Amino acid sequence: MRADETARKASKRDKRGAETAERLAQRRVKCEKERRQRVGAKNQRATTEKKMIRRAAHAGSWYSSDPKQLSDLFSSCLTRVQKTEENAVALICPHAGYAYCAATAAAAWRQVSPATVRRVFVLGPSHHVYLANCALPQPSVKAYATPLGEIPLDIPVLEALRSAKIFGTLPLRDDENEHSIEMQLPFLKYVLREQAFTLVPIVVGDLRRADHSAFATALRPYFLEVGNLFVFSSDFCHWGRRFRYMYLPPAADDLPIYKRIEMLDRAGAALVERQDAAEFQKYYEETGNTICGHNPISVFLHLLEESGRPKEAFKTKLLSYSQSSQVEDDSSSSVSYAAFACSLVAASASPR
Repeated sequence: MRADETARKASKRDKRGAETAERLAQRRVKCEKERRQRVGAKNQRATTEKKMIRRAAHAGSWYSSDPKQLSDLFSSCLTRVQKTEENAVALICPHAGYAYCAATAAAAWRQVSPATVRRVFVLGPSHHVYLANCALPQPSVKAYATPLGEIPLDIPVLEALRSAKIFGTLPLRDDENEHSIEMQLPFLKYVLREQAFTLVPIVVGDLRRADHSAFATALRPYFLEVGNLFVFSSDFCHWGRRFRYMYLPPAADDLPIYKRIEMLDRAGAALVERQDAAEFQKYYEETGNTICGHNPISVFLHLLEESGRPKEAFKTKLLSYSQSSQVEDDSSSSVSYAAFACSLVAASASPR
């Protein structure tokens, strides 16, 4: 009997020991699972935080990723052009690789007075995804990176625009694939390098005529606000078989092709200088000129018309024009670049 009792007690001890060991093992498994969940959550937060900054996706290919090389390029280009316009409120700038268009773009950027700028709106066309409206960055994005430093987004303004319900949202991947806004940012950061400012990037889709006016109306209060600069991103004619566009003005057919392309571009540029939205749209529809930023430019022209000021209160001027190459025959191709500045004339400059 005593031996049986001793055996039963030993069995109970063994059982309790086994249960304790099992509980300890389960606790270890649970703790390890919780640890992995914490690590996963931390990594997720880190990933999310990374995604809050749109990277300079085209640095190192379309333009240098080296800050000194960029600064030297901009300094060289800007010293070769004159500041001829005062009270610049808007620019139209090309967005090709800097090897092709930096010298032309500099003519527009030279007109900016850095001390007066606090917020910059950049409107560029969508090259890679179809948009039927204008799109803002996804809400988690808080800044855009450039080799010269980050540019913070103006979150209150973006939220106000979002609340208007007419703007869409551009996913970060599509945002980083698009170059039309990014190509303005290193120049912008260099020109305003001593100035704190915020950015409002807007990708403009394939708008209908009525939409140009609607989006201009949404932006109108900001266009009139002191400290705001608007930049409209666009190249001009993309000519040649690879662009599926070979139209030439019928007049002056004795001129070289590149001269006729220039005539075509300058006809459109003259309408921008005249600040005539309807005639610019008519020109675009009649010629089909492959001005990739014709929608942003049209929004700009509608902004002027809906500003509440007479047309004479603004002066828009073509400052520089160039082509990537001089086309002599239809086996070649080229892209055109134009730089404009829009200024308030002296009599209207004070109460923006």
